[in-house]
Parts: sequence; C-alpha cells; structure tokens
Amino acid sequence: MITVTDIIESTGYKSRAFDMYFGGKKGAVLDIETTGLTPKRCAVILVGILTYDGDQAEAVQFFAESLSDEKEVLRATADMLKDLDYIVTYNGASFDIPFLKERARKKEIDFPDIFNLDLFTIVRKFSNIKDLTGSLRQKDVEQYLGIADERADEINGGRSVEMYYEYLNSHDPELQKFILLHNHDDICQLYRLLPVLKLVDLNAAMLSYGYPAGEFTVTNIKVSSSGLLVNAAYKGETDGYIAFPTEEQPYRAMIGPDGDTEIEFPSENIANGVDVIDAKRILSNMGSSQNADIAKGAPDIFRFPAFSSGYLILSIEGRKNALEINAFLKAFFEGLAYELI
Repeated sequence: MITVTDIIESTGYKSRAFDMYFGGKKGAVLDIETTGLTPKRCAVILVGILTYDGDQAEAVQFFAESLSDEKEVLRATADMLKDLDYIVTYNGASFDIPFLKERARKKEIDFPDIFNLDLFTIVRKFSNIKDLTGSLRQKDVEQYLGIADERADEINGGRSVEMYYEYLNSHDPELQKFILLHNHDDICQLYRLLPVLKLVDLNAAMLSYGYPAGEFTVTNIKVSSSGLLVNAAYKGETDGYIAFPTEEQPYRAMIGPDGDTEIEFPSENIANGVDVIDAKRILSNMGSSQNADIAKGAPDIFRFPAFSSGYLILSIEGRKNALEINAFLKAFFEGLAYELI
C-alpha cells in the first residue's frame, strides 16, 4: 500500500444551520474506489479521505498496489475514521459505508460506526434540485453549483477500474496517477459541494437521519402526540444507565452496556392538537448543566420560535418543529454525556 497526501487551499464551508450540527466537530469527506459493485466478491482498492479545518484541507489516499494490500488499506481507513465525529459522502449510505464494513468484516478488522452525512440522500429527499437538473449524479450537481470546471480528471469510475487492472499487470506509474487523480477530484469536489446544504431543509433532514451530539450519535427520532421517542448510540464506556421519570426529570432513559440508548420524553397536551415538552425544566435540572449552563457550549435555544416559556412545541398545524426539536435533543444529549463521565 502507498499513502499519498496533499494540502488543499479552499474556502471552508460555514452556515448557521450546518454549524449547529457540526460546528466544532471533526469531519472528513470520504470516497472509495473498488473493483466492482458487490462487496462479497469485489475489493476496495483506493480510499480517499479529505479532512478540513477552516480554509485548509488535507487529502489522504490509501492505494492498494496489489489486491493483497486491501487489508492494509481497510485498516488505515478504520484507524483514521475512529478519531472523527462524522464523514461526508455522496451515496455513501448505500454504497461506500456498507462496502467498507463488509470488506472489513471479511478481513476481521473492527470498523468504527461514524455518522454519515450523505449529501445524495439529503439532496434527493429535502430539496427540489432534481427537478431543476433532471439528475442527481455528483457531476450534475457540481454543474448546477457552477463548480464542475474544478475537475482535472476526465475518466469515470468504470474506466478507473479498467485502469486498475491494467496497472496490476504493468505497474505503470501513469495509470496509477490517473486512478489517484480521479479519486482525488471526487473528494475535493465533494468538499466543494457542501454549500448545496444551503438549498435543502437541513433541520428536517437531521430530524430524519440524526446527528452527532456530544458523546452520542442520534440515530432515530419519532415525534408523536405522546411525545418524543429517541434512539442514539453512546460512544463512551458504560456498564449501563437507567433513569425513571421524576417530577424534576420527566423522561425515561435507558443506555445498554453496548451504548444502545433509548430516551422517551412524554408530552403534555395544552390545547387541541398542541403537544409540548417542558424542555427548560428537563435541561436545567440536569446535574452537570445547571440552569443557564444548559449544556456546555449550547446556544440559547429558547429564543427559537417554537419555544414558549421554556416549553417545546412539537408541531404546529401538523408540521414538526425540526429546528427546535433538534436543538433540544442536542442540548440534552450533550448534558447527559457530562453526567455519565
């Protein structure tokens, strides 16, 4: 295996919505190259990971000089990802991550669970971009955003696979150069694609897919007339944790030894079709996040529109208040993480 690194000067992406979920967290863009589409029979031959901090990014590529290098590529990838809070992919939820996990399982490598911000899925479900472009291929979305001319490579994924098999026979450095360039451009372009999030309903997307929150990753949120039922994964060490509802803390919490977490917040019906949760009471009574210090670094969430006198209104006229629900849950899980230390 060879490792190739490259420093990239680029304007970092920032927005109030994005920073609410990912500000201050370690993220990276990821893209893989394989010998085919089926992980049971095909191998990972190249992984590109682009980490970013402000206006500077670093691209790291793990390239298999032979098929026997795949295990080393997978191990290097797993080692790099375990220190991150989230990754950005394009269709990674359906392809890249399941492929990596299956190949890692076959090679007996522990592969970390990490939150995947899959831009393809979010753009498809929470924007109208496909109506404007006719397609959601990554290159078409790049064209829509006006960044397509940033690419230097002129091959597609299929040609990259053909070149790799030619490389295995010849070890021609020019072939290696083209394969690396294709992957390098994919991760750099995916990084430049982050501003597409300004065109989606990111709060609704996060309510649907979850997000990192302290030492937790929220994985599922169910909003109903009876309240909130939330599943999450705890990354820290625990022998288990149980909290039963009390007057000060009106919620049920269960964390298993494996980190699987379920929290239930019952709601109160204050008017016909208006269900609320006493968010301020819950957060202010968390032992290590006293009153105004609701959770370390949390914003003043009670200024958001769907909070009233410290109560979280779950929905208005059937529309879930995604921003406020997510803000409350992030503050709750960040506070809970401090209590578990």
